[in-house]
Amino acid sequence: MKVIGISLYQKLLERAVGAARRDAVEDASTVVLNLGIAGSIPEEYINDAAMRLNFYARLLRAASDAEIDGFAEEFEDRFGEPPDEVSILLRLAKLKIAAKAFGICQLDGGPRGMAASFFCKPTQKAMKHLSSRHAAVQRDERLVFEKPTETAQERLEFLEGLMIGAR
Repeated sequence: MKVIGISLYQKLLERAVGAARRDAVEDASTVVLNLGIAGSIPEEYINDAAMRLNFYARLLRAASDAEIDGFAEEFEDRFGEPPDEVSILLRLAKLKIAAKAFGICQLDGGPRGMAASFFCKPTQKAMKHLSSRHAAVQRDERLVFEKPTETAQERLEFLEGLMIGAR
């Protein structure tokens, strides 16, 4: 508890109790991204493990793009130009926030396309927004985008344009 802080500890405990009760837990941290790309805070960038963990915890609690932008500024001010791994971590955090705003619980992507799964039945407004920039097919409770990509970076850029640009 000393390392992660009381606030994050309480949030994790609340989530664990909810999962044990089978309650639906809907926050941006529960949005699962399976895109073949991950961000991190390298040890070479911030060598203090407790400080890195603190940044991860604070990032987990971020609820807006403005907070994520604040992290980017803080990283640059305190530690210098962030490496690509940190930039990707911040971009993924923004994508999770955008996905949650559309009611999405999971984004999957591969070379042939991407799919969005929803917490519950998506609203027509969400479907219209998400389908406006690229054609999508609704299959069960998933929205499937038949968009071939070669790299995980291309998948991330496509979904950023789709969700962050659509809000």
